[in-house]
Amino acid sequence: MIIIYHPINLVYIATVKTGSVSVKRYIENTLHYQYYNYHIARSNHRDNYQPNLMNFYLHSNITQVKQNVPGAENFKFFTSIRNPYKKLVSFYEYRHQEGWHLSPRENVLTGVEYDWRTFETWIKSMYDKHGHCHVDKNIYYENNIPACDHYIDTDNLYDDLDGLLQRYNIYKPNIERKIRNKGPEREKSIEEYYTPELKQIVEESFKWEINKFNYELT
Repeated sequence: MIIIYHPINLVYIATVKTGSVSVKRYIENTLHYQYYNYHIARSNHRDNYQPNLMNFYLHSNITQVKQNVPGAENFKFFTSIRNPYKKLVSFYEYRHQEGWHLSPRENVLTGVEYDWRTFETWIKSMYDKHGHCHVDKNIYYENNIPACDHYIDTDNLYDDLDGLLQRYNIYKPNIERKIRNKGPEREKSIEEYYTPELKQIVEESFKWEINKFNYELT
């Protein structure tokens, strides 16, 4: 998460597996050449951060910012959105590589334990406990509604980001564009992860994102 204070009043809400590291590095390098006060959340541990002391978790949510940052009523929020079919596979494979499939593990964003044995058991365990499999819903949603003012598409990450920075008059040309990590190698295509039932669960859970960016399972 990044907070760019007055007079910009722009907050980046970081979501998982959406190029958030690239976004934060790009914005930080952009602001390095300008005299704006900003704060970057760097805490990797959900249990150690203290929003009331301006010590935010990397994936702190909109509500926490609004409740703890003076002047938050003037902030505009944005986040990065990724094709949910690809995002969920990427997130699962990343955790699988870390051995999460060997036993039930708690998700750091929700504090809830899920069954990580297979992609299917993970999706279904989220759906059974929440009624959806939206891994970021508690980050940029409020009252079950997407609450950001701006959204950038991960498939068009830097161009969308440049357009937003230009809108707020903080764009700088020739900032290095980091090549996004491709994540663990997969033995099968994205489509092969999804049964018709899992596809329907994702369509229900990410209905707003799929409609906004016309995402498909390809």
